[in-house]
Amino acid sequence: MDTFMIARIDSVYQNAAARLLERKAHLVTLIKNALTEITWGYTSTMNYINFGIVITKKYKVVIDH
Repeated sequence: MDTFMIARIDSVYQNAAARLLERKAHLVTLIKNALTEITWGYTSTMNYINFGIVITKKYKVVIDH
């Protein structure tokens, strides 16, 4: 094996490693986005439920009196 061949193999490995890091970063971003969406969905759902409970309580008070 001459130095040219070794250098080529090295660059192939470096390219592969760089691509893996890019994919990992992309995956991390996707997971973060998904978690953010889930959190937002949960928060808004809870807000709607709480809002519904408040409205129901007010409405119930109106009916009772």
